[in-house]
Amino acid sequence: MSPRTPTATEEKGPALDLDEAVKLVPLGQGSEEFRDTVRRFYDTLEDFHNKIRIVKVEKLIHPLLYKQYQLKKACMEKACGHEAVERLLFHGTTEEASREICQHGFNRSFCGKNATLYGHGVYFAVNAVLSVQEQYSPRSADGNKYVFVAMTLTGDYTAGSRDMRAPPLKEAAEAPLRYDSVVDNPKKPAIFVIFNDTQAYPQYLITCQLSKPPAPR
Repeated sequence: MSPRTPTATEEKGPALDLDEAVKLVPLGQGSEEFRDTVRRFYDTLEDFHNKIRIVKVEKLIHPLLYKQYQLKKACMEKACGHEAVERLLFHGTTEEASREICQHGFNRSFCGKNATLYGHGVYFAVNAVLSVQEQYSPRSADGNKYVFVAMTLTGDYTAGSRDMRAPPLKEAAEAPLRYDSVVDNPKKPAIFVIFNDTQAYPQYLITCQLSKPPAPR
């Protein structure tokens, strides 16, 4: 697991004026928010660290999606009985899907098309090196790759499998409660999969490019 990153309660979210228009706000390269986001991205790029160039970083302002996310978070904290339900994770995607995500969030109808190994949900990576792979963030016509930094409610999780369309039931629970997410490896997760569209908020959109062709992995 990578070093702990700030949670949504520590990150500044959009003001909850639900009538405010959805918008992407470019972050100035000299701002602390830009530097923190880029550092978090590069710190987990591993062997891609010197092969990726940042084009821009934008912050999504979407009060309705953010409100839905906060309500889901409060419910999950109550159900789990603890506050450690949230992580900042990465999600690589196509140029077309990035526009849909900014408008509608991580809807499973246009997310999760590139992977079903751990279930039919939306996939998030602990490390950015996975999200910049061509399989997950294919280059656009102008060479751009798109990676979201997402506040993600992972809650209580267990191992996923290819045929899952929802998290499995918790065996020890008195009531029929399901896990909140599934992962590739419960002991040391690198991939999280969620099945509820309000369970993640696309906080930042990183547009980047390959500075040179990567070596085969």
